[in-house]
Amino acid sequence: MTLEWGLSDLQKLEINGCAVSNVGGLKSSDHRSKEIKVLDDLVVTNGIVVKGGEEALSKTIAEKDSRVVSLEKLVEQDKNIQEIEMKEFNENHAKNMKKLDEECEREINEADRNFKIKITEIIEKNEGSKQVITTPTKENLNISYCQSYIRQVCLILQANMYHIVLPDQFAEDLPYKVKDIEEDKDFLDEDERQKAWKRWESLKEKLCWDPPLKRTLKMLQKEGNSMNKPEVLTVEEAERVAEELNKQGRLRGRTSYKKVKKIIKMWKISTTLV
Repeated sequence: MTLEWGLSDLQKLEINGCAVSNVGGLKSSDHRSKEIKVLDDLVVTNGIVVKGGEEALSKTIAEKDSRVVSLEKLVEQDKNIQEIEMKEFNENHAKNMKKLDEECEREINEADRNFKIKITEIIEKNEGSKQVITTPTKENLNISYCQSYIRQVCLILQANMYHIVLPDQFAEDLPYKVKDIEEDKDFLDEDERQKAWKRWESLKEKLCWDPPLKRTLKMLQKEGNSMNKPEVLTVEEAERVAEELNKQGRLRGRTSYKKVKKIIKMWKISTTLV
């Protein structure tokens, strides 16, 4: 007897403990081979004929196989594309990072060069300012230099005065003021004190000393900054800086131009008496 079953009738067919299930969705070649063999045996032993025949079943399986192969190729192609894209990304990333590092290094080097140039300019400018103070020209007298020069004149004048009145107590490297003369002579014994007093009176007469000048000397010394003592102070330079200070309006009141000129004259006389 010959039975005709369609493929739908074979979806759940079980023969001799081997299940033939979902022939159209077979996944494994081993399973396909086994199920085809089962169907072959079924046809031979029982005369069962599958509609469409063996050819239709093989075609269906072949189509499934073709789709699986196509999918596998697509997966492999996609994997290759991803690997290529990742490689290109890594290469581009490395190039960009190298370019960024080079740009940063150039900017840092440029900033460092500009900083060094700026520092050099500042140093040169400061050195130039110092040069103006220490070596003024006739055309450009610095106020600080002028005040410092007059300060030195005041210091040397009072040192000369002390040396003339109290020669035995005088020390070359110490600063002196008029009040030091007035106070120190009183510490001497009577005979030496009288001699110092006479020298002091004689000096004041020669210098045309005026007691208010003591305050003028004090104020001029405060206004002037400390400077390296010139090798030689000259009357001409002292008069020149005094004139410049007067032009700038720096000499007034107790430190008037007239009083400064008198101090310069007293200093000139004192240098001849030491």
